[in-house]
Amino acid sequence: MVNIVNNPSELSKIDFTEPFIQALFAFHTIVLVWVISTRKSSTLLSVNLCLLALGGLLSEQLNNLAGRHWKTFSKTNYFDKSGVFTTTLWSAPLIAIMLLNLVFLLNVTMNVLAVTKRAQLKEAARKAKKTK
Repeated sequence: MVNIVNNPSELSKIDFTEPFIQALFAFHTIVLVWVISTRKSSTLLSVNLCLLALGGLLSEQLNNLAGRHWKTFSKTNYFDKSGVFTTTLWSAPLIAIMLLNLVFLLNVTMNVLAVTKRAQLKEAARKAKKTK
């Protein structure tokens, strides 16, 4: 078992050519591209955020499941009880993508707020002009 917590040099023992690790990187890349491509839709950003949070919440269960069945998809058991490998290669990228998603969601919200405030100011100016 690779233990990167007690010995960070163990990180070099991770075989990044294993198909499941490459698939994990591909998954994170696809999710990142999806979040960037949906950055103008508050509805999709909200759904993205919920799904990404769900993926983070399921990381412990994924770690336990992968720890029991690692021989079917890996040459090495990376899945210890503390879940460091899963946290590093599953949860940390999800959290980074969620943060980017949240920035996009805040941007969309600020834009809607600015458009609404502009409309309010124009309406107030029209009313003030009528009363003169």
